[in-house]
Amino acid sequence: MRPIVDQLCTALRWLHELGVAHCDLCLENVVLAGGEPGGAAPLRPMLIPRRAALGRLQGVPGGPQGGCQARAPYRAPELHRVGWQYDAFLADEFALGVAVYGMATVDYPWACTEDGRSHHFDLARRCGVPALLRRRAARSGERLTEALSLDLLGLLAGLLALEARDRLSVGEACFELEGRASARRSPWIREVTAGAPADTAARMEPPPALCREPSRTSSASTADTEADQGQHVASEGEELAAAGL
Repeated sequence: MRPIVDQLCTALRWLHELGVAHCDLCLENVVLAGGEPGGAAPLRPMLIPRRAALGRLQGVPGGPQGGCQARAPYRAPELHRVGWQYDAFLADEFALGVAVYGMATVDYPWACTEDGRSHHFDLARRCGVPALLRRRAARSGERLTEALSLDLLGLLAGLLALEARDRLSVGEACFELEGRASARRSPWIREVTAGAPADTAARMEPPPALCREPSRTSSASTADTEADQGQHVASEGEELAAAGL
């Protein structure tokens, strides 16, 4: 599962760097391609953007929320605020969090993201996503805190943040310039990228960013930022541990 999640993050980052929001990211729109009998070649996920939108900001004040057609469990909470513009890239990242949760548990974290329509979402709204993850159980009957690692729970808490301002990115240049923490620097995903061969690591790099000018910070500043972001992502898991997991 971990390599597939890493490649989904990379694919979504590529799409966003081209200035395109997916708008309907869900497991039904992910196709696993490649692979050979005996596991000689890995399966690679491919995103199918059926309802893509051009541009990061979507929605018109006083009107419908742009072209986003995300399905109920995957729909970012901010999309229900009629008349608000929203960040379509961050809405995609929320949907990615639901997809990762689905792969790990064969379930949804909630039935929908409208207040008052899902007991689990209302719990997350009242107590926070980490509290929801502490209380949920997998279909096997195990609590998520027993079935999943703290690093994965921390990644889920960051991607499923109910407020867009608190949500993890997947490392897009526009978010790097803002100093937003990236899911690809989470300890759970870094176990994949740290061991990747040089040629594979090179293929993970996205095309030149179109959403913003490249950063002109020094390499030392960039290294400091990466260290800070990795620490931020790791703290999601530590927060769960501190809560008595």
